[in-house]
Amino acid sequence: MEIYLIYLFLLVVGCIVGFTTGALGLGGGFIMVPTLIYIFQNLGISDDYVVAMAVGTSLSVIFLTSLNSAYSHSKYGNIIWKYSLLLGFSGILGTFAGVKIVTNYISGDLHRILFGIMLIILSLNMAFNKTNPKIESNQNVNYLPVLLCGFLIGVLSSMFGIGGGTIAIPILTIFLKTPIKKSIGTSLGMMVIISLSGFLGYLLSSVEIVGSYKYLNFIGYVSVSAALSIGVMSLIFSRYGAKISNNINSGVLKKFFGIILMFVGLTMII
Repeated sequence: MEIYLIYLFLLVVGCIVGFTTGALGLGGGFIMVPTLIYIFQNLGISDDYVVAMAVGTSLSVIFLTSLNSAYSHSKYGNIIWKYSLLLGFSGILGTFAGVKIVTNYISGDLHRILFGIMLIILSLNMAFNKTNPKIESNQNVNYLPVLLCGFLIGVLSSMFGIGGGTIAIPILTIFLKTPIKKSIGTSLGMMVIISLSGFLGYLLSSVEIVGSYKYLNFIGYVSVSAALSIGVMSLIFSRYGAKISNNINSGVLKKFFGIILMFVGLTMII
């Protein structure tokens, strides 16, 4: 694949990721990770490293887009900050465990299958849960379940490079009884914290880079060039997504979210 085609492809992916982050609070990792795996494999990167490199690069972009989108959602009052902070800081502990698992104990094929299964389970939860919860930002918080959820989100986020939104939104909606729009905003506030710690973990991990893909400028498991290419366009388009999210019916948003998760999950397994 020619280098200019790679960067053009990454710019297009960045537009999609930014819009998805702003509109659905997903972080775009479910798009970036499979895309980056495909690119890195075609460049000849070893299967021993390809998934971890895709995840590390994805998390670096997610940090930038979630920071920008969280700012936009905060203006609409869609972030429950005490949930974001509790989930985020407990999630940091989980990210260290997740990075350790990926870089030392899990194979690439198993990694992809687990990712797909997780997305399918979450999509079914979203599809069959019929509650329409109402919650105010000053509601009393049951700290232990929120902290445990944050740790789990951190582990899965750093394992699969999805920033936590794909996991956090169903947890907030189904288990913590948060409306979908506030779940999206709150997950973005949490993702700023979790994605930063996850991407730093991959950035600071040592790996030997050899071959023609050096021009992607890897630091640890993070491709700086790929991250910037996707990240710049993501920052631009995430604000448009946030505006649309605030005006879409919650039920439609929830169904659309579930369909995306199911499609990507089946794709990863197949």
